[in-house]
Amino acid sequence: MDSAGGNDEIRDAQESGSDSMRRWTVLSLAGFALLCVFLLAVAWEFVFEDLIGPLLMNDYREESFQERWEHVITTTLFAALALVIPTVLSTRLATKVNSTSGRITTLNPSLET
Repeated sequence: MDSAGGNDEIRDAQESGSDSMRRWTVLSLAGFALLCVFLLAVAWEFVFEDLIGPLLMNDYREESFQERWEHVITTTLFAALALVIPTVLSTRLATKVNSTSGRITTLNPSLET
C-alpha cells in the first residue's frame, strides 16, 4: 500500500466521521428546539395561562387536565412538522459542505487543517 492510498483512506474515514457529526449536530439542534417548544407549552398550559387568562378575558374558564395535555401535544406535533423540512435541508447542506471541503482538500493538500 503506498502512502497516497493510505492518506486517501484516512481522509475518507475523517470525512464520513465529520459528515455524521454534522448530521448529529443538526438533529440535536432540531431535538433541542422541539424540547423547548414542549417545555414552553407545558409552562403555558399549566402555569401561565391560569395567571394571565383571567386578566385578558372576563369569561375565562379553566381547562381540564386532558384539554391541557391535548394542547401541549398538538403544539409539539405542529412544531415537529415545522422542523422536518429545515432539518432535512440542513443535513443535506452539511453533507454538501463536507463533500466540497473534502474535494478542495484533495485538490490542494496545503489547505488541510
